[in-house]
Amino acid sequence: MRVLFVCTGNINRSVAAEFIAKQAWPGVEVRSAGLSDASGGSLMAPKMRETLRKQEVAFDSEFRSRRITDEMIEQADLVLYMSVVHRKKLLERWPQHAAKFKAASPWGDVLDPHFETGLSAHRAVVEELKRACAWWAPKLGVL
Repeated sequence: MRVLFVCTGNINRSVAAEFIAKQAWPGVEVRSAGLSDASGGSLMAPKMRETLRKQEVAFDSEFRSRRITDEMIEQADLVLYMSVVHRKKLLERWPQHAAKFKAASPWGDVLDPHFETGLSAHRAVVEELKRACAWWAPKLGVL
C-alpha cells in the first residue's frame, strides 16, 4: 500500500502527516507533497518541527518539501488531502484518479497553521492528524 498526503506547500500539514503515519502504519509506504508551484526544496516549518519533537513524533530534520508530480499520483494507492480546496485541485489536474482522492481527516478540513503566531494551531494539527491516522489504520489493514 502506498499513501500520499497532499497539502499546499508540504512544509506543515502533509509532512507532519507523513511522519505521523510512518510511525502509526508499519508496512505502509508513506510520502507527502505540495500542490503549490512554490513547493519544493524548503525545510519543514520550524514551528511544525518543534511541535513534532514535543509530541515525540520521529521526523527527518533534513526533510525538504516536494512538489506533487504525475508519477506520485500514479504510484499512490491512496491520496489523502488536507482540505476541499486540495481535492478540487487534484480533480482538476488528475480526474482519472478521482477514486484515490480522500480526505485525510474524516472530521473535515485540516486547518493550515502556517500563518499562526503561536504553537497552539500546530499542536491542534498534529493531534488531529494522529486521530486521523488512527481512524485510517484499520481501513488500510494496519492494526
